[in-house]
Amino acid sequence: MYDIFAQVTNVRKVEQLVSNVFTQAIYGDEGGRRLRKLEYIYQKGNRIWMDLPEEERDAFFQLFLMKIHASYYMNHEFYFSDRSILSHDRGNWQSADRYIEMSRSMMDYRRKMLEYYNKRMNDGKWIKILTPEAFPPPRIPMYPAGKPALKISGNPKMKLFLWDGESVEEHGYIKVYQFGIHQKWFEIGNQGIGEVKYRIRISEGTEWLSVSSIEGSVKEEERIYIKVEEPLTCAGEKAEIEVLDIGNGSRVILTLEVEEMPQIPDGFEGVIEADGYLVFRAERYNRFSGSKECGFQEVKGIGRYEGSCMMAYNEKLCSLEEDFTKGMPIPWLEYNFFLTSSGQYELEIERYLTLNSKGRIRLGIEVDKERRKGLLIFS
Repeated sequence: MYDIFAQVTNVRKVEQLVSNVFTQAIYGDEGGRRLRKLEYIYQKGNRIWMDLPEEERDAFFQLFLMKIHASYYMNHEFYFSDRSILSHDRGNWQSADRYIEMSRSMMDYRRKMLEYYNKRMNDGKWIKILTPEAFPPPRIPMYPAGKPALKISGNPKMKLFLWDGESVEEHGYIKVYQFGIHQKWFEIGNQGIGEVKYRIRISEGTEWLSVSSIEGSVKEEERIYIKVEEPLTCAGEKAEIEVLDIGNGSRVILTLEVEEMPQIPDGFEGVIEADGYLVFRAERYNRFSGSKECGFQEVKGIGRYEGSCMMAYNEKLCSLEEDFTKGMPIPWLEYNFFLTSSGQYELEIERYLTLNSKGRIRLGIEVDKERRKGLLIFS
């Protein structure tokens, strides 16, 4: 439990939370994935607290559970405020208002938790000890911005948004990749008052495609999950998903296509492009060069949500730039990858957890070394 808490929270500590850090509509819902992990340890921690003898509960809460509660409440508070802005920008006015209410509710829960810690636990022994809103700036982040609807009017009106944030007017397109995410979604938003009543029909592919709901009503918004159970058995297949607004008769057609199996070289081990990107887990390199005195060390539990980081290390604990210029071998990590599309790619490298946040890191990037395709060095 604590490993999950530390890994999720260290990506962005509650003391540094700001709006719109974790996307909700680009390649899925990153913010939502964080909340699901926090929900798991929040519920599990609460069950442990309930099972403890009365005389042990306060100690458990002070030493462990309080941190999980604080992270849970604050991350939800900021997620819901961000969701309010997203809903407002989409025109889902009732959702915008509802998410502001949910964000403020999380703030209230956090304050009740602080009151419990300071005034009720141990008969008020720790009064004025845990006061993150009281000390001089910088205080704990508070009051994340939301966007309430100034006016909600008009008949119920359906609007669809795909998992990558794209809005759909009449026709939309979703592709499921063999080596990518096999469960995607679209969201139905209500852009008026009242409720939107919808019905979903799959014209083809019913034997290999499932949806989480085929009929219902939406006051604010609803996420409909689409899942391809075995993409390999239906490679190259297409399906049409019709979403009908029962109230006004309008409809949206979504075409879902399953990728053909790409021609992967025999014996290939590495990352394969899917869903428009490649994801490299730092510790899953294919080859490396280095030594115990100068190389890379795996640091477990601080990757982005899962996995490890690779830390550049040398015994001298100082810059080796001069040594490298004199011919000292430079350590490296090598990753295999396979592209299924052509074009220009952007490489994003995550830097984590350092006591020298302004220190310089120099990285050299080389692609297809044996063919000398390119070398990039940057700081």
